[in-house]
Amino acid sequence: MTRTQRRIGVVSMLPVLQSLALILAVATPLMAQTEPGQKEGVKVHGHWIIEVKNPDGTRAQYREFDNHLLAEGGAALSAILGQRLVPSTWLIWFGDSNFSNPQPCMRSTFNTSCGISTPLAAQGTTPTEYHPTLTFSAPTTGPNAGKLVLSGNADSSYTGTSNLNYVITQMRFCPPTELVGTACFGPNLTFNITQADLSPAIPLQSGQIVQITVIISFS
Repeated sequence: MTRTQRRIGVVSMLPVLQSLALILAVATPLMAQTEPGQKEGVKVHGHWIIEVKNPDGTRAQYREFDNHLLAEGGAALSAILGQRLVPSTWLIWFGDSNFSNPQPCMRSTFNTSCGISTPLAAQGTTPTEYHPTLTFSAPTTGPNAGKLVLSGNADSSYTGTSNLNYVITQMRFCPPTELVGTACFGPNLTFNITQADLSPAIPLQSGQIVQITVIISFS
């Protein structure tokens, strides 16, 4: 199973997407005010903070890095603003990009990538694979004002050593005929928004807790 084939449940996030639409609507005319010959587009950035903690609470690893919007992430934003899709929820995936290697989480009797999801999105899934700790907000004040902040954690349930060398943010959508928050499944409804490959990889041991914060901003 590839990373883009991951499918998740849904939970309403219309206020967050409304904030995204507002930011883009405001940013676009501002970009258009540049001097002649200085044409620039709206850029979307992702800033990641990954902290790995041991079961006793001590820090094992810490990593900060930036990534950018994927092409299909741009298509997702276009679909939102064009009202072609109804937004549902967010998900964060992490694991080893080589699926022949051990993965940090378990699904029944075999190991797999880890998903950090909203509580509703995790319903009906394997608890050791989907961790229902994801929260998201669009602050209007403070250092993250005008940005989208995703945050959650997952524990490594694989009984051995695994690696974390890729991360993905995903967004789930329903067709425009569905109401926001409706459980909908089907092809072409999950988009990868941002993605990054980590080098060197972050080694994970069984029982360690991976805390991830993603700050998505616009310029």
